[in-house]
Amino acid sequence: MIYLILSFLSSSAIFLLFKTFTQYNVHTLKAIVLNYFTATALGIALVSGELSGGEISYSPLIRNGALLGFLFIGLFYLMAKISQEMGAGISSVATKLSLVIPAIFFMFFDSYDSFSWLKISALLVAIPGIYFTVYTKGSGKFSLLLPLILFLGSGLLDIILAYTDQHYAHSNSDKILLTFLPFMVAGTTGVFILIGSKKNNLKFTRPTVIAGIILGLINFASIFFLLKTFDSISLAKSQIIPINNLGIVILSSIAAYLVLKERLSSINMIGLIISGSAILILLVESYI
Repeated sequence: MIYLILSFLSSSAIFLLFKTFTQYNVHTLKAIVLNYFTATALGIALVSGELSGGEISYSPLIRNGALLGFLFIGLFYLMAKISQEMGAGISSVATKLSLVIPAIFFMFFDSYDSFSWLKISALLVAIPGIYFTVYTKGSGKFSLLLPLILFLGSGLLDIILAYTDQHYAHSNSDKILLTFLPFMVAGTTGVFILIGSKKNNLKFTRPTVIAGIILGLINFASIFFLLKTFDSISLAKSQIIPINNLGIVILSSIAAYLVLKERLSSINMIGLIISGSAILILLVESYI
């Protein structure tokens, strides 16, 4: 359970860090690219000496890790576009509601998992819980296409990450490899985007560098602790992934209120209670 809590904390810290970017004049895209390379460097340092090239040349970890990297950078841009055009609340809802996709996938297609109506009930409770928690005034109207793509893409990312971990990441070094490979691919792709964009130069300010390094360390931790959670507790993935996403939503909202003094409306408070109820249902299900 400690790894799940650490996943909550690190993912929520990412949210808080993003909130400070404007305050410290951090260039978001450059910080994101630097964050990917920081996470990659940390992963290589941790796994150094444990793997030889021959062991990983044909590993599905390489293929799936690269795919995850492209999803990382692609979904980031999509989130940014939706946030700019429709509001941050819409991108948050689309991303977090995607927990439904991997939960249903693993219930039906994972031999280690199982279907239950209690899990379905928890998912149905989670949907309004997430929406109300991240709801902001004026986020009620939006075009469906881009949020739908973000919803499906985020769900696919969770499936690939959890499936690859279950079938191909058997050792601690494998998990480190699976953690930093997507960041390496995403970072490399981000560099080409920076070079190709006329709006961006390659000069990094000190606040951007500091933010990118801190973000990279936290980002690495958030993925690594989630992978360790899969192995350390007796819950099925159809429970772990929704609990993780819901926990991040709840903790991020509370942290924003306590640390950043962001206002929580009565609707947001109701959402927190509903989201917490969904987590309790998922936990209770494992004891029935």
